[in-house]
Amino acid sequence: MKRDYAGFLDKKHSNCPENYVITDDMTDKDFVETIQSYLLDFKDGHLSFKAKKTEMPNRGFKVRRYQRRKATHLYTLDTTTFT
Repeated sequence: MKRDYAGFLDKKHSNCPENYVITDDMTDKDFVETIQSYLLDFKDGHLSFKAKKTEMPNRGFKVRRYQRRKATHLYTLDTTTFT
């Protein structure tokens, strides 16, 4: 997080990474919960972690980000109508 998170300097006192221990004998569930708890300490809704084998809930639409030069665009790929 020190090198890859733009908000680190603002949030560096918000969490204590030494409180989170990752071990080789952790279950997948424990690992995911530890990482999610660590990220929650930053109090930044843009940070999240999703395990590879989990399925994202349907929000009613799918989007894709496209970056060209310095501009970033978000395109709607699919929408779902709920009844």
